[in-house]
Amino acid sequence: FYWAHRVARLGIGPRALPVDLITADILTDRLDAALGDPVIRRRAATLGPLIAARNGADAAVDEIERLAS
Repeated sequence: FYWAHRVARLGIGPRALPVDLITADILTDRLDAALGDPVIRRRAATLGPLIAARNGADAAVDEIERLAS
């Protein structure tokens, strides 16, 4: 739920729902919004390269090693 909430706050996807409320129709609507909404598409296009440039695995290892020492 954290990441779904984060995606919505960053404006790169629709608002999150609890999994027990999701139906095929709701999921279809959410996917249509994520793929078709011009605001979401622009925001995702802006953030995509920034996210891709970060090596999450290396950052995670560094953080784990920092916490372990």
